[in-house]
Amino acid sequence: MSDYSDLGGIEISNLLGEQPELIDQVDIDEMSGWDISWVLQKQPQLINQVGIGKMGGLQISRLLEGQPQLFDQLDTTKMDGYEISLLLEEQPQFFDQLDISKLDGEDISYLVEEQPQLAKHFNK
Repeated sequence: MSDYSDLGGIEISNLLGEQPELIDQVDIDEMSGWDISWVLQKQPQLINQVGIGKMGGLQISRLLEGQPQLFDQLDTTKMDGYEISLLLEEQPQFFDQLDISKLDGEDISYLVEEQPQLAKHFNK
């Protein structure tokens, strides 16, 4: 068995991205929110084994762009208006599940430009 105790967060995320079976041999506490998001992009089955609580709004938004099936397992309340607009640009099906009141004028303009079908929700 190899010793992975000296690995930092980036190295751990790179290792788990390729060899998820090593999850029990690394210190996941070394991983940052970005490291966790990166691992889950490649290995979404590890969601219950990594510290998803470390992930901030931008990391959650970026993760859900590529792994939308994880939506119900992540705390999307951490996302601000900008992060919500980024997610909705790629995954507009989440519109009714996010706190749209966090969007400001700039977020809305950006979002409607990218997803014109959502304009009807803002023209009331």
